Amino acid sequence: MNENEYKSICNACDQVLLSSEAKLETIAIPWLHIIREHPVFINNYTKLLQPKKKRFSLISQISYIRKSLSNSIKHFINVILSKQRFSCSFISNDKPIDVLFISHLLNASQANQEIDFYFGDCANEVLAHGKLVTIALINHTSSKNTIINNEKVGLIPRIIFSNSLCIKDEFNLWLRLIKESLRLNRCAKFEKSNLVKMVYRRAASEALSHGSFGALRMSIQISELVNKIKPKTIIVTYEGHAWERIVFSSARSANPNIQCIAYQHAMLFPLQHAIQRNLSSSYNPNHILTSGLHAKKRLKVAECLDGIPISVLGKNRITKQGASCKDKLNVKGNNSSPTILVLPEGIPCECHILFDFALAFSNSHPKVNFIWRLHPVINYDDLTKENRKLSRLPDNVVLSDMSLNEDISSSDFALYRGSTSIIDAARSGLIPIYLKSDESMTIDPLEGLCNNEHKIKNIIDLENLMLLYEELASDEKDKYIKEIIEYCEDIFVPLDCNELIKILRDFQIMGKSV
Repeated sequence: MNENEYKSICNACDQVLLSSEAKLETIAIPWLHIIREHPVFINNYTKLLQPKKKRFSLISQISYIRKSLSNSIKHFINVILSKQRFSCSFISNDKPIDVLFISHLLNASQANQEIDFYFGDCANEVLAHGKLVTIALINHTSSKNTIINNEKVGLIPRIIFSNSLCIKDEFNLWLRLIKESLRLNRCAKFEKSNLVKMVYRRAASEALSHGSFGALRMSIQISELVNKIKPKTIIVTYEGHAWERIVFSSARSANPNIQCIAYQHAMLFPLQHAIQRNLSSSYNPNHILTSGLHAKKRLKVAECLDGIPISVLGKNRITKQGASCKDKLNVKGNNSSPTILVLPEGIPCECHILFDFALAFSNSHPKVNFIWRLHPVINYDDLTKENRKLSRLPDNVVLSDMSLNEDISSSDFALYRGSTSIIDAARSGLIPIYLKSDESMTIDPLEGLCNNEHKIKNIIDLENLMLLYEELASDEKDKYIKEIIEYCEDIFVPLDCNELIKILRDFQIMGKSV
């Protein structure tokens, strides 16, 4: 898929979302929200570009719906057997909550950590200013028994959203999405544009997807939570997903006066789409917080976001710039073997691309050391089941169990593709190495550097890059790394909770309750 084809599909999906007939069930369909140009995201749209006979035939659509119905039946059975239900009954509703944070539980160990993975210490800072705070977590773990001990976590109540509701509510969700699927199929019959017609038909099938159910399930839980604790402000991580828009709308349905703040915490890529799209006002945030200066500049000039205030909050786990450029250069001796830190995204296929390449290089270059680092959502045992080559690693490859900063301090280079961890590595003085694949659109977080020297396709390219860097004079290395560091310092800046406090005060100054 090339850039023009990508943009055409984005526009076609937007036409469905922005239709006057679109409703909550329409917005809840994740497939219609194209996040960005990553191969993993756009792979689900390639059939739109295939010859007519290979597109969504009636047989393929029926097959997809049958599969969705089968999954629904399995889910209903699990709902009946499961005792896990969403509950906020333990939270006192004597006073309305000032701020509700919506964050994520990536692994069970985070359940009882006081510092949030995404918002850092912001909730405690708001609490310190005399405001009542609650944190609700979306459960991304495989564990169904994750429990938060609120007596040990701190003064802020924490809730975990459930992946299932009672059987009656689940059945009602199913009926709503069946009706939406039928409506979208009817719309397709009257659509003149072939591309938009295909989008309607595919959306009709996707209405019965696991993600659509999840978004509507979130709607019900958000409505219950907002009615219970009556928050005046809700702060949600923001990447362009369907559920984020559903949260805004559902919170406003429960409390029309609630202020919705979106926190753009992840990297913005060149063709980022859904996060910059303007839906109807009920689905849009009142204010957008960004993780850095680059994102603020990008969103400021986005035509669809005209009128929505944008501020820089920063990003958790980013330290202030303190060391000089020379301090950030390789501190290991010249005779030390070079070490390459491998930073895959939290996507299994991306892990395989990088690990397969690193494994091939490590076998042919035993004097080059590798540190493999996993995203928190990835389990290495699952990767080895898919790729048996990963079950036995050579002596010069280490699977990290250290912190990111420790891995960075032990490395000279960083091999990556779409992972934003490269920002931390590069701003600390590591030489970035982007592994290109067959995709026509880049997923390089450092694409704005306009420096093709750090991009490789094969083992020979990596050999040449390492040799080129080794032959650089000290002052040339200094200059090269300084340019990279300065660029990365503006992508993610340290988290500044004072910016959030200021916005909450502004809401009050403008007559909006906080």
